[in-house]
Amino acid sequence: MVSKVTAAIYMGTFVAVLVFGTVGTYYIGNHDGFNQPIGSFLNSIYFTIITISTLGYGDIYPVTGEAKVFVMVLIITGVTTFLSTIVLLAGDIMNERIEALTGRLTAFDKRVLNKHIVLIGSNTTNMTLADMFKEKGEKFILISSDKTIVDKMRDNGIRAFVADSISESDMRVFGLDKASGIVIDNRDSSKTVYTLMVVRELAKRVKTVVIAPNRETERHLRNLAGSNATIISPAEIAASTANGIFSKHK
Repeated sequence: MVSKVTAAIYMGTFVAVLVFGTVGTYYIGNHDGFNQPIGSFLNSIYFTIITISTLGYGDIYPVTGEAKVFVMVLIITGVTTFLSTIVLLAGDIMNERIEALTGRLTAFDKRVLNKHIVLIGSNTTNMTLADMFKEKGEKFILISSDKTIVDKMRDNGIRAFVADSISESDMRVFGLDKASGIVIDNRDSSKTVYTLMVVRELAKRVKTVVIAPNRETERHLRNLAGSNATIISPAEIAASTANGIFSKHK
């Protein structure tokens, strides 16, 4: 998937070429450079677009050397930029469509989903684990409902996917039952609880670690957790550590 920065660069370049072509056509067209005067910016935009899109109706054409050089430059830069932008954006749309039709997974991704670690949610713990696993070369995927975070993770070379963790149909395609381990780390308490319910339904025998956002959620999670689920409360761990430090100084 194309990052927003890359798409913005391509679009910015295309707009710059469009402005260059429009202004240049208007100026040269009003100095007898074409077979007919370019009386408005609308005609300038029209000529620029049909030129860089390779339509070239022939109703307007250069007649002076200056105009011919300008049109050649416009064709070389404009056609390349136009086609590159179209291919980039169309390819991105097609990739998103293909990902949606295949459960957001490519054929290659599906083949490697075995004995992998699944990070569900993009809260602090999972983001840290993703960096650690990447450095260690672990086989893992990250699933988040936040497309911005997923795009960023992909740009960093991490296999990340957009999905709703409380949807069984969304989660089923990620091969949770074939995973070596699952870590649930959502910011939202209710989403954490429902995600655990989905995971227990799809991957009962897989070792699962659930990060509890708060104490109240932790209690609910412990009632749902089976023998393969471990509930961790970062707040409890932090408080216990701090208490131990202060106790040593008494």
